[in-house]
Amino acid sequence: MILPIGDTPNPSRTPWATWLLLSVNVAVFVLLTLPRMLTPADPAGLAALTAVFGAIPQVATAWDVFVLEHGFQTGAPGVLDLLTSLFMHAGLAHLAGNLLFLWIFGDNVEARLGSVPFLLFYLVCGAAATGLYALLAGPSLVPLVGAS
Repeated sequence: MILPIGDTPNPSRTPWATWLLLSVNVAVFVLLTLPRMLTPADPAGLAALTAVFGAIPQVATAWDVFVLEHGFQTGAPGVLDLLTSLFMHAGLAHLAGNLLFLWIFGDNVEARLGSVPFLLFYLVCGAAATGLYALLAGPSLVPLVGAS
């Protein structure tokens, strides 16, 4: 696999929207994901994980319960979950991969569209991709996370 390390030409203006998206993704991971990955699941959430997915109680975390509640599930779709799932990631490698490509290509797209249209484009494309996945994958309770 080839990983990009840069691009040219670099836009001359500051990519505020790209920085905002990068910051929000990192903040969600640091503030919501990491603490929950280190915390055991509560009894009610553990019961749901075990019943629906056959989760192993000894390794289930509060993050697993959080993803179950806020990740997009094609079998139980929620409108807000279309957007919240875009900022949730399955782990550090998933986050790093998404942020790398957003950092490399986001500033160019933002320079072309403008900051506010780029933010709207990001959210609409993420929601549309999630919706298309829901149509193609069929009903499932397995949560979808990330904007990749």
